[in-house]
Amino acid sequence: MAVLVAVLHVFTRLAGDNEITALQAGGVSVTRLVARCCRRRDRRRAAVVPVERPAAPRTNHELRTLQVDIARKKPSLTLKEQVINESCPGSFSCAPRVSTATRTSSKT
Repeated sequence: MAVLVAVLHVFTRLAGDNEITALQAGGVSVTRLVARCCRRRDRRRAAVVPVERPAAPRTNHELRTLQVDIARKKPSLTLKEQVINESCPGSFSCAPRVSTATRTSSKT
């Protein structure tokens, strides 16, 4: 997806700056530009697929295992009003008000 967005951005920018018109005036056709992008895409795909394909099932399994572990532990965030709360180790936040739907009883 990132490559598609990048290619669209490049060709839009080339068209906006009249670079495509300048290339056509120099004898380079749009078809030749697109064909060159496609050849580069095919070479990159040929280099990446042998590495990516064996790793995909393992990565998907690891993701599913992680999702199950997170769902099993049911993490929650409790905020107390007017107190500095530690959200994660090394990360702090302060809530001036907490709505009644999310308010928890304090044990202090």
